[in-house]
Amino acid sequence: TMSDQGGSVHPFIQSDSSRNEFGIMSPYVLPDGQSLMYAVWMRGDSATVQGLSDRATPVYPTMATGMRMGRVGSSEIVVHSADGVRRTLPFPGDWVASPVYSATGHLLYFSGLPSDLWAAPFSLSSLEVTGDPFVVVQNISDFSVSDDGTLVYRNRVGVSGRQQLVWADRKGNVEGIIGQPQASMKDVALSPDGTRVAVQALEQGNRDIWIHDIG
Repeated sequence: TMSDQGGSVHPFIQSDSSRNEFGIMSPYVLPDGQSLMYAVWMRGDSATVQGLSDRATPVYPTMATGMRMGRVGSSEIVVHSADGVRRTLPFPGDWVASPVYSATGHLLYFSGLPSDLWAAPFSLSSLEVTGDPFVVVQNISDFSVSDDGTLVYRNRVGVSGRQQLVWADRKGNVEGIIGQPQASMKDVALSPDGTRVAVQALEQGNRDIWIHDIG
C-alpha cells in the first residue's frame, strides 16, 4: 500500500511460498472499501520465460521479458476480507485472472488463453460465488465495467509499439491526449474525482504504474 500523496510503500498481502505461490496480480477493492480481490499465480516447472512463444505458459509477455521466474502452472482468484479471512473462489480452469465486481451482482474475470471474459453471480455480503459461471465474450484483451454495470472491452488484436491514452466521448471522438506514448499499456484506472489516470506501462524494460493528470 501507498498513500495517494506518495511516500513509502508497505506490503499489504504477500504470496505464500508454502502454497507454491509466486505472484499476486490484478488487485481489486470491493465496494465495501475494505475487502480485496486478486489473482494468485501458482508456480509450475522452473523456466526462463521470454514471452508467450510457449503458449502453455500463461503470463503477460511484457512482465516475462528478461525475467527469470517459475513457469505458471495455474492461478486462482482470492478474496481477502476486512477481518483477514482468505477465501479462494471455486472457478474451473487452470488460469483465471483480473477479477472485477459489476453492479449487476456478478464477478467478471478472465479465463484461459486466449482470454475469454466470464461472469459468475457473487454475493457482497458473504463474499462467495452464488451461481454457475458463464461466458460473456470470447477472445478479448482488456475490459472495464462502469458503476451502472456497462461493459466495455477491447478485442484481442495484434498490438505492437507504443500506445497513447486519449480522452474520448461516447461516440469515440478524441477530445484530448493523456500523458506520453508508452509501450504495453494495461489496467487503466480513473481516479474517483476524474482528474488523474493510473496505468501500467513499460519503459526501458521496467513495468511500473504511471499516474497522469487529465488536462
